[in-house]
Amino acid sequence: MKQWRLWLGILISTGCLFLAIRGVDVMLLRQTLRGVQVPYLLLALLLSPWLALLRAVRWQGLLDPVTAASTQGLFHVLNIGYLLNNFLPFRLGDFLRAYFCAELGQCSAVGVLSTIVVERFADTLVIVLLLLALVPAVALPQQVLRGMLIAGAAAVTGLLLLLAARQRRTSVLARLQSLSARVPLCSRLRLADIFAAATDGFEAIARPRRALRVVGLSLAIWLSAALQFELIIRGMHLAVAPIAGLLVLCVTSLGMIIPSSPGYVGVFEYLTVVSLSLLGIGQDAALGTALVLHASLYLSTLVLGLLSMWIQGYGYSHLRAAWRQSQLGS
Repeated sequence: MKQWRLWLGILISTGCLFLAIRGVDVMLLRQTLRGVQVPYLLLALLLSPWLALLRAVRWQGLLDPVTAASTQGLFHVLNIGYLLNNFLPFRLGDFLRAYFCAELGQCSAVGVLSTIVVERFADTLVIVLLLLALVPAVALPQQVLRGMLIAGAAAVTGLLLLLAARQRRTSVLARLQSLSARVPLCSRLRLADIFAAATDGFEAIARPRRALRVVGLSLAIWLSAALQFELIIRGMHLAVAPIAGLLVLCVTSLGMIIPSSPGYVGVFEYLTVVSLSLLGIGQDAALGTALVLHASLYLSTLVLGLLSMWIQGYGYSHLRAAWRQSQLGS
């Protein structure tokens, strides 16, 4: 089952990469890459620890009902998870960071995973809202608008379902416990325990003040990421409106829903070229920008991830144990 998903992702990535590079003038591409202004790239890279810190603070708020993990510990776990997502298929880095967090906070991995689900829905909702804000300034293609509306509807529906599960927690839990008492299989599967742990992770969206805090931090995260993208784009000598970074960020982030190879190679490049073409940038300059953007993100993720692994003392054996756990849970 997983094998065909992996090959489908690789096929889609290959196709997107072909579309991104088809018809590119190699000389103009090299000229674009040679014109990179390093100070802008350095400024953009310096924003990466700030982004990771914001994500750790948000995650800590979501995890409050599950475990009392420190912001510092979550900062390192997030960095490791994002690093592994760049090299493993199916976003297995998220499963691994749930395992690391459960180990760190001595709590249920299911409860941690449920907070990651909330995190993803919140991110999708904020991205869609930011894209909607760009509609008056950019003529978005129908495919992007359609995908934006579908993603937004899915995020809202998902959050409402999680909220309903949390609000009906007591009655559902009682039914599952009753069922487990009568059916040995349900007892062995520990359905009641899994449901209880999962709904603990939905607590943040059940309280208006916490939910607003999650949305506010999500907005701060994505605006900071947009600034990072904008700095790199400015470093490429592109004469575009200041919304370029936000546009590329939102379109490429929504594109991560599409199955692809690990690290979104090909998909990221193609969507960046499409986004910049909406602002009048030619394919050669747009592809050069996409390559520099992607390489910068890889570099920052690699440095932060390896540094966090060293600080936490995670070696090969630790990662291998976590990998086995993720294989069982994915």
